Amino acid sequence: MIDLKTHEAVFTWMRQRLAAAGLVKGKTVGIDATTEADAALRSIMRRDSGTSYQDFLTMRAPASGIETPTRADLARVDR
Repeated sequence: MIDLKTHEAVFTWMRQRLAAAGLVKGKTVGIDATTEADAALRSIMRRDSGTSYQDFLTMRAPASGIETPTRADLARVDR
């Protein structure tokens, strides 16, 4: 295990190298450090309402001007 200061220095150096190579862009970095997870969007459901992720996208489609969304439309809404 390495100390926090060293970890931050290595992480910053690596992020700069990736950005210089055009492999990452943006201003925010998020890290998922789970060792086991089933985070497939098809399996995500809201606990309070039981709404699936696809149902959520379907509800959002009209706000994007899509009344009867196809799968391809939902993929665009997801972006």
